[in-house]
Amino acid sequence: ADCSPCNTDRSTGDLIGNIDNTFCLCKRGDYYQNDQSECIACPVGGDCSAHDGLTLIKVVALPGYWRANAITDTFTDCKIAFSSSLNASADGNARCIGGSTSEDVSNFNPDDQCRFGFGGPSCMSCIDGYVMLGAKCTKCNPSILNVVGAIAGLMAFLFVLFALLFMKAKKDTDEDENDGGTT
Repeated sequence: ADCSPCNTDRSTGDLIGNIDNTFCLCKRGDYYQNDQSECIACPVGGDCSAHDGLTLIKVVALPGYWRANAITDTFTDCKIAFSSSLNASADGNARCIGGSTSEDVSNFNPDDQCRFGFGGPSCMSCIDGYVMLGAKCTKCNPSILNVVGAIAGLMAFLFVLFALLFMKAKKDTDEDENDGGTT
């Protein structure tokens, strides 16, 4: 066994009195380890504080940051998406709440990093079933009254349209009959 102390980027975690260097893990907060167990500095916008020996899939977004998938080390600063806002940083933090981790890469949902109702890159849009009202995504409640109202409105529009066409056709017919007798 290798009895040398852990390198400065590593820790034995909860193991006290460890004398085997093979138990040294990448330090929580500052590093994560890749497939080759190399310690890599925690990416800007990522939170590596869950535990020692964290892998990339377990690195979560800090509030105000968002990442597209579980295997990227790129965390987008959400304030960039709100650069036209008077308070881009506050708007980015309000929508991009951070977090979101999954044991399985295929279960990673980037919208889980957004305030509920928001989704898409940097949480800029509303998820399905929600609609943007002001600066909030509000649940769209479909109801039978909406459907009945839409059908009634369509029927009224068609009735008016056909009535206008009928009156125009009648007027044209009356004019043709009146013109026919004067020639």
